[in-house]
Amino acid sequence: MTRNVVLCTLMVCLSFFIGCYSTDTATKEDLASKAALANISVYTKHSEEYDFSKGNYRVQGDSLTGYAIRRKNDSTEVVLRASLSFAAIDSIEMREFDMVRTIAFGGGIGLGVLILKTLLFK
Repeated sequence: MTRNVVLCTLMVCLSFFIGCYSTDTATKEDLASKAALANISVYTKHSEEYDFSKGNYRVQGDSLTGYAIRRKNDSTEVVLRASLSFAAIDSIEMREFDMVRTIAFGGGIGLGVLILKTLLFK
């Protein structure tokens, strides 16, 4: 029985490590209010992608500034201090960790493993 508890606990912990995230399109106002809460991906009109981690960006007037990883069409990654005008931004995606979904996912996996183990190894 102790083995089952340890196995289920490890499965739940693994799901927290992987985690469940939700991605939504963000506006300039969303960024100003949630800058410390979410990772964002910014897509420019010049086919570039900038990934900002939470807390590493802020809205200053009509620009988004902070430290980012830039990706171009050839998948090159460069870490830099970026300053992007909102006129040059095509879209912004906000990626937030979803605790409720992660708990449900981890609990479901743990329960499924426990039921499967109980049914197969009586």
